[in-house]
Amino acid sequence: MKKRVLSLLLAAFVVLTLLPTAAAQTGGSSLTEWNYTVDEEAGTVTLTKYIGSADAVTVPASFEAQDRNYAAVLASQTVFRGNTALKSVKIGAGVRFLNNSMRLLFGDCTALTNVDLSDAETTGVVRMDYMFYNCGALKAVDLSAVDAASVTTIRAIFSGCTHLSGLTGFENWDTSSLENMSFAFNKFAQSVSADVRVKIDLRNWDLSHINNSGWCFQNCRAQQILLPDNLSMMSAGFLNHATRYEGTSFTVPAGVKKIGYAHTLYDFATNDLTEIRVAEGNTNYMAVDGVLYSADGREMLAVPRNKPFENGVFEIPEGVDFLGELSFSRNYNIHTVILPDSYEIEYVPIYDDRYIIFEDSGNLNAGTNLSIAIYCYTGITDYAVKDTNPRYASADGIIYSKDMKHVVAVPARYNKAMDIPEGVTHWDREAMWADGSSTVDGLLANCSGVTIPSTLKAIANDQFAMLNRLHANRKNTSNPFTITIAEGNTAFYLDENGSLCRSFTVTWQNWDGEVLMTQVLPEGATPAYDGDEPTRPEDNAYTYTFAGWNKAPAAIKGDTVYTATFSKTEKTEQQDWMSVRIDDRIYIKYTLHNRENLESVTIAYLGQNGVEVPQTKTYSADELTFDENGMFEILAEVAPAQIGDTVKVTILANGKPTEYEYSVAKYCKYLIDGDYDLNVQKLAKATLEYGQAANDYFAGMEFYHPSQITTIEDAVDGANIYEAQNLDNHMVVTTGGKITGISFMALTQPKFRFYVNPDCGLTEADFVALNDKISVDGVRFVKREGTDEIMLEVTGIQAEDMDNVITIGIDGFGEISFCGNDFANLLAKDESTRTLGTALYLYGAAAKALFA
Repeated sequence: MKKRVLSLLLAAFVVLTLLPTAAAQTGGSSLTEWNYTVDEEAGTVTLTKYIGSADAVTVPASFEAQDRNYAAVLASQTVFRGNTALKSVKIGAGVRFLNNSMRLLFGDCTALTNVDLSDAETTGVVRMDYMFYNCGALKAVDLSAVDAASVTTIRAIFSGCTHLSGLTGFENWDTSSLENMSFAFNKFAQSVSADVRVKIDLRNWDLSHINNSGWCFQNCRAQQILLPDNLSMMSAGFLNHATRYEGTSFTVPAGVKKIGYAHTLYDFATNDLTEIRVAEGNTNYMAVDGVLYSADGREMLAVPRNKPFENGVFEIPEGVDFLGELSFSRNYNIHTVILPDSYEIEYVPIYDDRYIIFEDSGNLNAGTNLSIAIYCYTGITDYAVKDTNPRYASADGIIYSKDMKHVVAVPARYNKAMDIPEGVTHWDREAMWADGSSTVDGLLANCSGVTIPSTLKAIANDQFAMLNRLHANRKNTSNPFTITIAEGNTAFYLDENGSLCRSFTVTWQNWDGEVLMTQVLPEGATPAYDGDEPTRPEDNAYTYTFAGWNKAPAAIKGDTVYTATFSKTEKTEQQDWMSVRIDDRIYIKYTLHNRENLESVTIAYLGQNGVEVPQTKTYSADELTFDENGMFEILAEVAPAQIGDTVKVTILANGKPTEYEYSVAKYCKYLIDGDYDLNVQKLAKATLEYGQAANDYFAGMEFYHPSQITTIEDAVDGANIYEAQNLDNHMVVTTGGKITGISFMALTQPKFRFYVNPDCGLTEADFVALNDKISVDGVRFVKREGTDEIMLEVTGIQAEDMDNVITIGIDGFGEISFCGNDFANLLAKDESTRTLGTALYLYGAAAKALFA
């Protein structure tokens, strides 16, 4: 296709070759008034911008040049956009639109008062978004001739038409292709006098394919907004601030499948509105006593702005676990809100996904889901929960954590002094609405101040700033906000202006965690240590010299710990030393040097209460194996539950004992605090956590001591492990009557046992042969003591593989498939077993990372 662009600079050429068909009555008839391009092959002239000076323009259907007519086409995005002098536009018969788009046709034509589209060719037009955007002077427009059958978007079509009240001819548009009507009537008739009746009647529109109606009627001042039954979506902000809507009720159409959470019905209608209804046939939403909920009752989306409540109390129904943003919609009749047990208060960051529909995110403020549901513009002064609430407690209108340790929620209209009770330790983030702009409209205007108890140690930064902002804004007024700190509180103090300030605790500790000195200092102070120089005793390999602190003292911004560090000097003489060995089990390893007249070495286990367990293990001198340096090793196996226990080694030589006491926990702490590889420290930490989880689970089970379990055979043949783990909790399965039970041993490396019915046909002679057929290493068969059952013990499973499905195949017997973590969870009667399984998994993963 051949195109020729005619430059406006060649004015003479234009005058000679392209002459309009008629003399101009108003602007627009001469090509000298336009920027344009000519397509000779298509026979069109595309008008890209009106550059004439007339305030009234008529676009002719065609222009004549060299005895040829060129049909007029408008490039809608640029042709009139931003022309602030234009008052009247008539588009001639048959004039078409470039790319079938009327987008921004009159955008920002702020002086436009008259539009005539009756002769324009609109068939096939796809886009009408922003068509009259910000046409603030437009008072009336007739669209009875517009063909909208192909239009997919009318986003912001009338947005900013603040004086438009005479909109006609659009009521029967064919909108079967329409998908996006977001912001369509935003600020529509906003500046029209309240006594002028404005109606938007969409009842005959097909809105069944709408996927974005966000902020459609935001700030619209129509008294009547009539919606079709087939409306499929009320996106975020749909009726936000549409404050002239008349009537005592509003009905959600039957076809609505999705209602946005943000601002959807906020500040909607007049104070006559007392009820929200849901049309019959809508299966997605319901109204209960005039309040809007999702059909399943889990989401509460809107309370009508003037619905009355008995005694000003509204109890949110049980089952609700989500409140739409601003869902209390300026209702000043509610003074107390009782939360259901099903609702959990949590922080919601700005633009949280759950509140958003498509790109129209709105203007969400950060806060808790409760505070952004209530907002500032309500009459709510008190929160409450029931005694059955599993998470929270309430006192004097404020919500606390169940244990009364945390301040969780304070109403924005709280109207009493906040007397926080003793025992509260933390004031949580966004417990009190703390958005900077929300001090408008008297946030906490009737709250006289706050008393901080002696136990309160931490106030979230936003809450700390808000308390001081309230104090500063109301200082020297008749309504001051006073901050009081109870005697004995070391975390906070007031400066000379009465503003809240933080104090922080500085702890100086030795290498092993021993506290050397503590200081309480104001925020920003630089601490200094003035105690005795830290020392560290020599060990088997090194002597130590104080080398300073782990970090240089600096202005404090929070509680701070400084730990003493030491340089080390290797010893040259022969020494005894202790360490921890980890392979498939946990051991304390004593590496000892030979002594003159060495007689014996004895291992004894001390329980956590310091009481020595009766069983001991004694090695005579001739049972010991010495290396070329005259050193020998003694291994003391330690069960996970006992890594905090002390193992004592007594060396008897020349009739005199030498004793050493050590524990796995002490060694792990040594690794964590020392200058070691990160993976070493992770394994040490995982070992401690695994040991703690095991100790928690097996607490009080006197049978479970490492001194009683010297070999696996002892564990299998004896009843101690079996009883300690209370295997009556094991999962019983039926596989053709062959497997009668399963149990799990939480040793360093997990072990699973499958108990086999002796009637299954397996004999002792089959055991060795079957071993070669089983897919997991370390499987063996033993008889369970006191029964004729056969026990299949599966070992060799790495702790980090506890989350994988393990399959054991035996010819002629079938397969056994199980997942270690799933099985551990099935065994669990309480949280401690699940915690044990998790700790075991993390322990194995840390070991794998270190030894890979």
